[in-house]
Amino acid sequence: MYHVPRCHQYHQLLSSPVGHEKLRRLLKCFVAANKQKLVYWQGLDSLCAPFLTLLNDEALAFSCFHAFIPKFMKDFFISDNTPVMQEYLAVFRHFLSFHDPELSRHLNKIGYHPELYAVS
Repeated sequence: MYHVPRCHQYHQLLSSPVGHEKLRRLLKCFVAANKQKLVYWQGLDSLCAPFLTLLNDEALAFSCFHAFIPKFMKDFFISDNTPVMQEYLAVFRHFLSFHDPELSRHLNKIGYHPELYAVS
């Protein structure tokens, strides 16, 4: 569940055994601290990684990450996140339509919806 060696090989700390262990501990603590509300989803490690690498202090990284998720990703890591995921994808679709209408029309025309490419 908290196996991270294949992730983040681009970064010196995160690609090391020490970094793997730090990231694993942060994820484990985050899930334990939120066990009544949140669950682990793939990608949580990618959100946690910048806090660890930029702060390089596990306690501070945990505190900042723990504050970040409810503020900027509310309900994203609940067991059934379908409604919030659909909301994020709708916002993404509008964002793409505004910034690149030609690409947005093309993707819609060929049936290539955000669910197919924007989730990761």
